[in-house]
Amino acid sequence: MNKTDHILIQKKHSSDLKDVRCKRGVNVDSDHYLVMAKIQARISINKTHKGQRVWKYNVQSLENE
Repeated sequence: MNKTDHILIQKKHSSDLKDVRCKRGVNVDSDHYLVMAKIQARISINKTHKGQRVWKYNVQSLENE
């Protein structure tokens, strides 16, 4: 029997998907294999009218514990 596992991703993020691989040696207690995907997310920035960059997300809060 031939089985196919899939990765679900929104169409607008499909260009962020870099690599998809199937790991056969990992025991996931199922008849499926582990599917791993590498993605490269792009964080957008907004530019103000003076040319200064303003981050869309507050990336400085990531430094807080």
